[in-house]
Amino acid sequence: QLTLKFLEKDELTSFHFQRDFLKPFDHVIAHSKVTETKELAVRCLTVIVLSCSRNIRSGWKNTFQALAVAAKDQNEGIVQLSYDLLVRIVHEFFPHIIEDKSFGSVGYVDCINCLCAYAGNVRLGEKSLFSINMLSRCTELF
Repeated sequence: QLTLKFLEKDELTSFHFQRDFLKPFDHVIAHSKVTETKELAVRCLTVIVLSCSRNIRSGWKNTFQALAVAAKDQNEGIVQLSYDLLVRIVHEFFPHIIEDKSFGSVGYVDCINCLCAYAGNVRLGEKSLFSINMLSRCTELF
């Protein structure tokens, strides 16, 4: 809830507070051994992105890093939840991300790296191919 309140405010160009606020999600997904904890982190990240996407600037970096870590998780449910969020981000928010003059190029690179993590996950099968299609869509938009 604190993160949601914090992200309601615009971030100034020279500050990176959002990145600091969203870093724990990346850490929890990467280091927790409890599946339910990872799932909660991905679900919280989903609520944050869907609620505050218009105000996220430097926070996209940690969002994509957390999703890239989740792409390599052993639990299929974690991979699926994070993949669903990534698809929504690319389809609904990607143009907004790359429009940002201060953080757009960073968001673009992190999004591409995240998509590569899903494209390289052989357990995803058809979704891996869809990630490759999203990669080409993103490069066309940029």
